[in-house]
Amino acid sequence: MNRLNQNVYRDKVIMQIVLCLVFFIGPIILTGCDNDFCADSDNNSISLSITDGDGYLMVRAPWNNEIYFTKSSSFLISPENKPVTPQCFVLQGWTLEEGNPDPRGAITDLMFPEQCFIETTSLDGYISVQLDNGTARTPSLITVSVFVNPEGLLDVGNGLYRKTEASGQDITTTLDHSFTIDEETYYTGTIKFDTF
Repeated sequence: MNRLNQNVYRDKVIMQIVLCLVFFIGPIILTGCDNDFCADSDNNSISLSITDGDGYLMVRAPWNNEIYFTKSSSFLISPENKPVTPQCFVLQGWTLEEGNPDPRGAITDLMFPEQCFIETTSLDGYISVQLDNGTARTPSLITVSVFVNPEGLLDVGNGLYRKTEASGQDITTTLDHSFTIDEETYYTGTIKFDTF
């Protein structure tokens, strides 16, 4: 067996072991992505954190499509132009139609235009980018979730949480937004944004 075939065989065996563990034990939180996963760019890393509020960022595990929640994370920009955590979770939100700031449709993986520079994120979660030709666009709006009982969330490590029966169902909304449930007022918070 030549070296290439040995590597392919090894990778298949590792994947089968991981799939078996996930099936019998439950989800496994990966410790990091391969560096090749990140796009080659002068601006391929951003940091997002929710401040002064009850909201959690939503991220999707690509290997089982489960949604997890986090208060803050660094995000690398993948070759598919998606913001992903160092553990490969994909940031969720709404993709906006050009010229229309209102979210429409299903919550999905956020995706940026090719060859763009991420300029900023507004306090309410709109991500602004600048294309290579200098045109400014706002292609995405970050989704946040609020829980009536956040103490009931399951801490799975690396700053990630899963909802449980005790936490209750998440309420999906936007940042910088207040609402009331059972006479209790919730504020989703604002976003702190950095590039590095």
